[in-house]
Formats: sequence, C-alpha cells, structure tokens
Amino acid sequence: MEESIPFIVFAVVVLAFAVLFLKAGIKIISQSDIYIVERLGKFHKVLDSGFHIIIPFVDQIRAHITVREQLVDITKQQVITKDNVNISVDGIVFLKVVDGKMALYNVDSYKRAIANLAMTTLRGEIGAMNLDDTLSSRDRLNSALQRALGDAADNWGVKIMRVEISEISVPHGIEEAMNLQMKAER
Repeated sequence: MEESIPFIVFAVVVLAFAVLFLKAGIKIISQSDIYIVERLGKFHKVLDSGFHIIIPFVDQIRAHITVREQLVDITKQQVITKDNVNISVDGIVFLKVVDGKMALYNVDSYKRAIANLAMTTLRGEIGAMNLDDTLSSRDRLNSALQRALGDAADNWGVKIMRVEISEISVPHGIEEAMNLQMKAER
C-alpha cells in the first residue's frame, strides 16, 4: 500500500498537467471576435468564431480583435477655410476590421492612424473650401473623407463604413456678422 502512494501522487500530477495543457490549447471564440495566432513568434493563422485547438506554449494568441463596427472620434480641431476663417470641426468615423492580420501587422494602431489621417484630410478638404461651402456641404465633406480614408484603410485591413462631420462651429463674431448679413438681405 505504501509503495503505491508515490505512484498515485505521480499520476495525479501528470493528470493535472494534462488537464492544464488541454485547457491552454482549447479556444472558444465568440462570433464578434477573431484571434491572431503566432507560432514561435511568427504569424501562423487567424482564428474565427467557434471551437479551435492550438498547441500550448508553441502557439500564442498575439491579438484579440473585434470585427464589430467600431467608431473613431475625430477630435475637435481648428481649421482655416480658403477665405481665411478659423472654424472648429469634429466628426466620427465608423469602421470595421475585415482582415485581422493586416490590421495587426501593417500599422501600429489602426484606430489612431485613421483618426490622424481623418484630421489631416479634413484640414485639407476644408482648406480648399470657402466658409459658406463648408457650412452647406457636409455631405460633400463626408464623402471626400470616406474616399480618402477608404483608400488608406484598405492597406490596413479595415473598411470605412461611414464618416460623419458632427459639428462645424464658427467664431462668435463671425456668427453675429452672418446673422446681421442674413437680416439685411431679408
């Protein structure tokens, strides 16, 4: 009886390691996520939703990426129009990851890259427009931004779903002058 105790302890330890090994190798992924797997430090595969088995300690989950539609806020910024009026503009970009490998390896942070690209593109677009055109052409601005962002985002495995300019505000003095002009015209 005493001789079998070390064998039982050994069997329990081996069984515990086997259970831990299996638990580390089984991955159940929800429908709205993907996992990027690296094998020994190199890209191996993308795990979509469902049940997957990986080799523990050899395969590592490098990233967990959501494939749901996400939004990126374009922070409020000062922009100068073609007729030298300083206005404040902000907006929202809606995007969706379509290729997790490209989104992880082709750019450091796809959300930050899209936010910065949206800011610079917005400055360029508004800089080429007069104040009146800027205030009355949100749809044109939205579509121009979506085209410019879409071209760059394709290289990052991201699809731009929509771009919305949420607010365009002019300085208080110019707003008063516009109101006075409108009253005078009427």
